Amino acid sequence: MNYERNQKYFEPVSYKGAIWMIIIGVVVLIIGLAAKAWFLDILGLGLAAGGIAIAVSKKNGIVSDKEYDGEVAKMLNNLKPKALSKLGLDEDEVKEIAPISFDGFVYKGANKVKKGEDGLYRTNKYEFVMLFFSEHEVHCYPCG
Repeated sequence: MNYERNQKYFEPVSYKGAIWMIIIGVVVLIIGLAAKAWFLDILGLGLAAGGIAIAVSKKNGIVSDKEYDGEVAKMLNNLKPKALSKLGLDEDEVKEIAPISFDGFVYKGANKVKKGEDGLYRTNKYEFVMLFFSEHEVHCYPCG
């Protein structure tokens, strides 16, 4: 799981600096054209192009709800073997009932919460519990 990229999901994106660069670049370009000063034209074009490049790079760095959910799903894919390993169990020992898992985002104690475009809230904290059933015992693996 790419934790650094997932943290970007919770960070608001601001295009303020890029917009100001573009505006200043266009103003300098107009002044340069009016004054027939080619160095101001080049400076204005450079500022505007730099602002556009910054805006595009920020847009590409945004993590969508779907991408964040995909990272969480990847983490859950390896849950069963990890739980069995940590509990020191063999899969043949716990075949009485299929394993049951409870999982979800934790809101209490989470550092960051964001409401997605789909209306669902997501946090930077996720917990799960998996229950395994042998003939005479119930084994519980909590993680979060």
